[in-house]
Amino acid sequence: MLKSYLKVIARNLLKHKGFSLISVVGLAASMSVCLLIIVFVKQQLSYDTFHDQAGRIYHIYSDYKAPVNSSSHFYATSPAGLGRVMKETMTGVEDFISLKHYSGHVRRGEQKLTMHGLYASDSFFRMFNFNLISGDPETALQEPYSMVVTEATAERLFGDEDAMGATLSVDGQGDFKITGVVAKVTAPTLFEFEVLASVPTLLADENMRQRLMRWDRTVRSSYTFVLLQEGVSPSDLQVQFPALIEQHFPGHPESHLVALHMQELTDVAMGPLMDNPLKFMLPAIVLYILAGLACVILLAACFNYVSLSVARALLRAKEVGVRKVVGARRSQILAQFLLEAVCVSFLALLLAGVFLGWLIDGFNNLTPIQFTQSQVSPDFTDMGLYLMFIAFSLVVGLLSGLYPALYLSKFLPTVVLQGIAKVSARGFTLRKTLIVTQFALSLLFIISTMLLYRQSEHVSHTDYGFNAENILNVELGEVPYEAFRSELLRHPGVVNVSALSILTGAGGRNDTWIESEELEGHEKGYSVWIDEHLINNLEIPIVAGRNFSSDFSGEVESSVLLNEVAVRRLQLGAPMDAVGQFITVDDSLQAQVIGVVKDYRFFSALSDIDPLVLRMNSQELEVANIRFRRDDYDAVAAHLATIWESFSPNEPLESGLYEDQLADSLELKLMKDFLHIIGLSAGFAVLIACLGLLGMTAYMTRTRVKEIGVRKVLGATTVGIVGLLSKSFVKLIAVAIVCAGPLAWFVNNLWLQQIGNRIEMEPELFLTAILLLLLIAAITVGSQTVRAARTNPTEILKYE
Repeated sequence: MLKSYLKVIARNLLKHKGFSLISVVGLAASMSVCLLIIVFVKQQLSYDTFHDQAGRIYHIYSDYKAPVNSSSHFYATSPAGLGRVMKETMTGVEDFISLKHYSGHVRRGEQKLTMHGLYASDSFFRMFNFNLISGDPETALQEPYSMVVTEATAERLFGDEDAMGATLSVDGQGDFKITGVVAKVTAPTLFEFEVLASVPTLLADENMRQRLMRWDRTVRSSYTFVLLQEGVSPSDLQVQFPALIEQHFPGHPESHLVALHMQELTDVAMGPLMDNPLKFMLPAIVLYILAGLACVILLAACFNYVSLSVARALLRAKEVGVRKVVGARRSQILAQFLLEAVCVSFLALLLAGVFLGWLIDGFNNLTPIQFTQSQVSPDFTDMGLYLMFIAFSLVVGLLSGLYPALYLSKFLPTVVLQGIAKVSARGFTLRKTLIVTQFALSLLFIISTMLLYRQSEHVSHTDYGFNAENILNVELGEVPYEAFRSELLRHPGVVNVSALSILTGAGGRNDTWIESEELEGHEKGYSVWIDEHLINNLEIPIVAGRNFSSDFSGEVESSVLLNEVAVRRLQLGAPMDAVGQFITVDDSLQAQVIGVVKDYRFFSALSDIDPLVLRMNSQELEVANIRFRRDDYDAVAAHLATIWESFSPNEPLESGLYEDQLADSLELKLMKDFLHIIGLSAGFAVLIACLGLLGMTAYMTRTRVKEIGVRKVLGATTVGIVGLLSKSFVKLIAVAIVCAGPLAWFVNNLWLQQIGNRIEMEPELFLTAILLLLLIAAITVGSQTVRAARTNPTEILKYE
């Protein structure tokens, strides 16, 4: 029986090659996106599953109200002493790990490298399955000033020499002894490090020890993982957290620990978005959005298959009737058509596998994927992955083929054998619904793509309010700024040099609270530390008062500059009236306003202009801005490299043109990536909709071929016949436009309202999108109706 079914299916697919190709390509295009999401989700769910005790290890995170936040946020961190208190006071806690981020300069002889890693307690290798090539996992992190390095770090520092027992000098901390070497980790993990320093090192310093004992001082900087005993539920511990918080956290209205929560280690990667994560992960909401887009595209492809199958029912009705006359049961016909849908789905799966390689390359080049180091690298030797693909294809085939199979298998032979016209109206409502749905989704994607493109163009050409031309930015690191500036100014091509704490306009800012006597309560703003040269160097206009100046002694933290928004929010009156008044910064610092600068976009091109406090502190300066003469760039760059080598020979020079850095800011990259994703989705949706419309139009013209011949004999023109055949489709597309227009406005208004520097949704854009969709539909329908209308009627009617 199965062999017979497969023969019929093969003959039917080959007989109608064009429509078989439409079904396969439509499904393959959408399935490839879904396969990518399957691979990515599988990878995200595999984080830290290689630890033997992963099912009993839990991450503790905080619901914390920080002074700079108006409400509590989830933080991936928790108080440094939490793990020890839990082990000492809670039944069911077998072990714990405390972690803190580590970053510093490591020296070995003349060699100096910047290393990143973690401070870890001595239980690290007991709880986690990181393999030590050298060293004892029980004692490697037990002593102060002990350090474990990765295999790659050992090779960088020691080459072929044995690293065990060697000494490394860490700036500001002293000498560390290497007590272990960790093998390379190939599985996805949250714990990425070049070095692991022992927590007892921190405890050896009395000041740091006192700090670590205070929960309120470490709640945003430490990470806690606990190992539960067998059979212990996290809910048994969760109920005890309120008492611990009340006992150990001295909160106040502006800073308090609301709650502590537990999540299984393997759930962290797909958990809620948090501040201060141990490792930057792609937020789960992004994955949900991508999965939603993939599902929409897949549904459109399934609708396409259903549409074609129902349309083809008009030609296969007699086949069903004959089969029933010779004894076929409905269940057998149902099985045949379901099997046919599954076969089409498996053929689409093979083609989707080809598309998948191309999609993976594009996906891995997306900014958020690179930023979070979440690149997809599927293991094609994993049989489980293939089983997931096959199961997915089977589900798609059954879902897309179920309705056509039910529809075709219920035909009565006494009806269908009398003539196809008797069943030609069946399924018409479904086909209309599918066409309307597909083209409504297509219009939604087209409008969204056009809006994203316009918004991207708008922010790409936005006026930041300062002059970024001919400026080279340099990360200062440990280079002394004043001496560095003096050496740079010796070159005739250098016009000016300034410095600031966070690069203006590139997506960084520092939260702060500001108050005034006229304001009840406080206002959230942002602080940027600058030197006295920045305002002139970036050509930021001063609308009232004066700039910072070395002529005024003591002008470090006692004076500030405000922007116009800050003056309004603090209710200081006109800019000139604000000059000379005092404000409170961060609840403690009393500072006098010496000047007001014109509003400029100090955060990013996408954001609103928020209250800004410009402050002076030479210890906070991180980036130098070198303004050069346009024709002297090469000479200035060479001069900069020479000076950098003299100041910091062991650290690489990190520099870039300001205009390029603004154009490559993270937020703008994310917007462009999202534009590509939505644009690709729009392309898929339009392609699938047009394939479905093409197939249905072709079958419609084929079933009405005799009617067309008769009409031509009676004098109908080609234009008249094309209009007659197209009329029903035009009505359906008009309904799709009416449905999708308001939906597109609502959906796009949601994300536009989250952008401060946004465009307005203009009717012209919607009209352009509608005309584009009508043009695509007209070409699709016209390709079939024009050919049918131009057919010679004698060829059609000669056998009648």
